[in-house]
Amino acid sequence: EEVPLKGSFTVRAMPAAGASAKAFARLAAAKQIESYDDGNTRSVTYLSPKLRSEIMSGTQSVNMQIAQVHSMSGDEGELVIGVPLITGDYSAGN
Repeated sequence: EEVPLKGSFTVRAMPAAGASAKAFARLAAAKQIESYDDGNTRSVTYLSPKLRSEIMSGTQSVNMQIAQVHSMSGDEGELVIGVPLITGDYSAGN
């Protein structure tokens, strides 16, 4: 039997100079679908025509999520990128 498998991945890193969530979204030609900001974490979900997978979030197709998580020290913190979504906890320091 053929089993249709779909992969996903999540990466987290300290952003280099000039790297931002918006810069990654521009590179992917992504359209913003949803956003969330609690003052510590800003998470934006996108749909990019450059990515082959997509899932439904409510009534919208999405395939990339980017979060900027501020650290306790107040610096820019980490960028967390998930395709199609971030899996697991994306709080700073994990």
